Amino acid sequence: MIDMHICICGYYYRPEFFEVIKDVHFKYPVHVVANKTWGDNDVPKNIPVSERDNLGLEWGAYDFYLHHVWDEKSPVLFLHDDIRFKWVIRNYEIMDPIHIFNTINNIDQDQVYFFESLDFAERNYFIHGRAFKCSARFLKRLLDDNNGFLYDENNDGFIRGPRPVHCKHFNWADYRFAEYIKKLNRKVNWEIGGYIIAPALECATRGRFDNEVDGPMNEE
Repeated sequence: MIDMHICICGYYYRPEFFEVIKDVHFKYPVHVVANKTWGDNDVPKNIPVSERDNLGLEWGAYDFYLHHVWDEKSPVLFLHDDIRFKWVIRNYEIMDPIHIFNTINNIDQDQVYFFESLDFAERNYFIHGRAFKCSARFLKRLLDDNNGFLYDENNDGFIRGPRPVHCKHFNWADYRFAEYIKKLNRKVNWEIGGYIIAPALECATRGRFDNEVDGPMNEE
């Protein structure tokens, strides 16, 4: 089995996130696709970074990775950089966060989402772009069918509030990806579109964790 690589959409540059990722990189190669310019100390020096204009939010970053970085043979874990890694206790021992990534690496589904809780999954209708893994054959099929991840090239940073007239809703690409998975499910006998509850991964919603959200975001 080929070990996974990791694509990170860089925008928030949370220090505690990259403190973990810098060690993970030694086993699972990490590449940051930066949707916003980073400071000298934002990303560890050992991790490669590609900068792009913030068009299409995280899906634009993931598509960039697919076309310009991916080695065409490795499965890929796609992540936001606004994730908290929670400590895991096993047999009364606190486990190093690398064990989270070892577990994810061993998952052999062709595409799967990760949610911290069932409640979080339900609130997101069991789809999102914050944390998911794709096999190499899934990504090759995605390139053949759609030329990569679909994203709104006119979205230059809109993530909440009333929708500007020049772009689509900020969740547009999430739904297009989910629709593609449903269509592909009718054609192939692969494990795709599922989800795994991973309490060790606490995902923010557009940069805000639950205890930081001051009210519901406006929907279109």
